[in-house]
Amino acid sequence: MKISVIIPTYKPGRYIAECLESLGCQTLAADDYEIIIVLNGCNEPWHSELDSLIKRYLRDKNVRFIQTDKSGVSNARNIAIDFAKGEYITFIDDDDYVSPAYLEELLKHSSRDRVALTDCIYFDDESRKEMIDNAHHRNFVKNHQLTSPTLFQTRVFFNGPVMKLLHRDIIGERRFNPRFINGEDNLMMFGISDRIKKVTYTSTSAIYYRRIRENSATTKRRTRSQRIGNSMRIMVEYCKYLSKHPFGYNLSFILSRFAAELKSMITD
Repeated sequence: MKISVIIPTYKPGRYIAECLESLGCQTLAADDYEIIIVLNGCNEPWHSELDSLIKRYLRDKNVRFIQTDKSGVSNARNIAIDFAKGEYITFIDDDDYVSPAYLEELLKHSSRDRVALTDCIYFDDESRKEMIDNAHHRNFVKNHQLTSPTLFQTRVFFNGPVMKLLHRDIIGERRFNPRFINGEDNLMMFGISDRIKKVTYTSTSAIYYRRIRENSATTKRRTRSQRIGNSMRIMVEYCKYLSKHPFGYNLSFILSRFAAELKSMITD
């Protein structure tokens, strides 16, 4: 098995059908990837609905459908990582979808110590035609022809686990921290960054489509006190990683992570 695709989901809406359909239309051979869906913190009627969608869109694919009463996206991702059989792992959020060549392109440009990144298009869930300007797409357009982009140059892609392919050795024994509701993605990416030796981009045919919808986890606003408290806790965790492997992390990337948390504390 080449790739394990991990999709955590909680009370999924209509949008997950588009996510699963996009994975059923991949140009990568069906035997080369598996799809692990983790329904966390809920059961019916979502279990039956998902089972129906899997039969409709992923009938001939390798699918593992897991239900757990334990809630939280971090717990769901950790469960899937432990079950994954693939040499590489990629994450997709349940309200997003990917282009047909997504997995094939990621695999083509990845290696044991090289992380491949894809283009990303944000779109408004209501209008569907309104494309939203975003830092990931701007970075891809500006840098995707670089032969050897640095971790610092591609830092925007390491705010979360999607839009990339990670070798199992890069993840290793490290897992998402379930104690964090916000910032757990940044923390995980920071934690494994010492194992990332090279970064590259795929061709323009690999696209991650990110759905922006009202009241989603990514758009929900937090109070300033919540942001400050969360950022301080994250920076403490950063320091713990550094204390265990002080010379393994990229200095410019480290400073950018701390700067991002400080910015989050002082800006609305």
